[in-house]
Amino acid sequence: MDANETPATILQRVSLPTGFLSLLAIWWLITASFDIPLSVLPSPADAVIALLESKGVFRSLGVTIQTTLIALLVSVVAGVAIALLLHRWLLLEPLVLPLLVTLQVTPVIVLAPVVVVVAPPGLTQVIVAFLVAFFPITVSTLQGLKSTPSVLLDAMRIYPVSRWQTFCYLRWPFALPFFFSGLRTAVGLALVGAVIADMMTGRGGQYSGIGMRIQSALQGNIRLVFGEALLVTAVGILLIEAVGMMSKLSLGQWRGNDG
Repeated sequence: MDANETPATILQRVSLPTGFLSLLAIWWLITASFDIPLSVLPSPADAVIALLESKGVFRSLGVTIQTTLIALLVSVVAGVAIALLLHRWLLLEPLVLPLLVTLQVTPVIVLAPVVVVVAPPGLTQVIVAFLVAFFPITVSTLQGLKSTPSVLLDAMRIYPVSRWQTFCYLRWPFALPFFFSGLRTAVGLALVGAVIADMMTGRGGQYSGIGMRIQSALQGNIRLVFGEALLVTAVGILLIEAVGMMSKLSLGQWRGNDG
């Protein structure tokens, strides 16, 4: 544990795993205390057993994780690029941001069928996951770029530095915490978008992810539905924690250089 960590920082770091374990405990307590049919609410153990007995579930999970990571990578590139454009040309912000907000508040269940019609096979899930993930990266990065203190910008102008040097050594370090905050939100949205899109495409074979398996299990295997939902939740927590670790390493290096 870092000696500089405060109790609030430690609590934030363990909140997701603790919340997940607490949810499992409450779930188990409910099923153990009440005589609830398995077809309504199986216990966590029943859900895990059904998951382990299901063939091909981890292959499908791998497809969904791959989709999520590809969509996240595209979201980072597009989100940062849009933020840079909006920051560079301020007149674009009141024109572009309302469009991005409109796209963001449109439910995934509405976007997915449209993407299914126009997108080639195999790209539907990536496109839907991208559409729901890039907005928080764009907005957070833009906010971070605007957070650079004007005093430091004025000081940089005293020296013969280029716009690129100002960005690399001043604007981007101040924007980095905001970027990771947006990325932390985006990774969960990308995973949810990939699963929902997969549930709605109805395509099997090599493009079938965990969402398609959940859709199939809804026809009668409720234990497997809960098991696969539990698996997706665990993966989401791991991805968010991975982003948090990347953030800590990156920001720690930057602060270390400052010190």
